[in-house]
Amino acid sequence: MVDMSQNGWPVHKTSQDLISFVAAGVTWKAPNADVVTVARYVINRFAQEVEPIAGKPLDDWSWAYRPIRDQTSGFSNHASATAWDLNATQHPRGQHGTFTDHQVTAIRRILRDLAALVSGVHVIRWGGDYVHATIDSMHFEINVAPSVVAKVARIIRGKALS
Repeated sequence: MVDMSQNGWPVHKTSQDLISFVAAGVTWKAPNADVVTVARYVINRFAQEVEPIAGKPLDDWSWAYRPIRDQTSGFSNHASATAWDLNATQHPRGQHGTFTDHQVTAIRRILRDLAALVSGVHVIRWGGDYVHATIDSMHFEINVAPSVVAKVARIIRGKALS
């Protein structure tokens, strides 16, 4: 039986079967090419419209084989390589107000633009919008099934060609 992360994607115990990709000058991990396309879209827009990615060790990461923080069971979305933490030292987990209002507006616009590609489906969830969990403003995660990610990735790739 394959372990699943919180968002229902398969957990990877090692990174050897993951895809490494570069976005905003930093190397990240993802489980497949469709996730690479979506993550690269969000990370690059974040770096251009919100703030540059620092790219320092322990500041920007994706895959990590680990449980959900503060819970006794279940795997983090990082364990499926479907979550990315951006500028973690500037936006520590649990700390409110680390982004300006202008930056929050830009983050929400990026995610809204992504959702608009697939009829308003929120493909990426931002930890800064958590209501029932500890705020985690550095954190971005896939929030949909692989079929939806595949669809939005095809649309992003098509737009890049035109």
